[in-house]
Amino acid sequence: MIWLAAPVPLLVVHGLFIKLHPAIIVSFCLGWLVKLVVAAIAVSVFSR
Repeated sequence: MIWLAAPVPLLVVHGLFIKLHPAIIVSFCLGWLVKLVVAAIAVSVFSR
């Protein structure tokens, strides 16, 4: 999954560097997951 390869490590590193609360990091990661799932669904619908 591209989600585990790109945004998750980047957000975790930034969260540790900036010292964000873990709940904020999790919400950002879930936001990226939702965006990528919506994009994947849109591509699969329009490519048929």
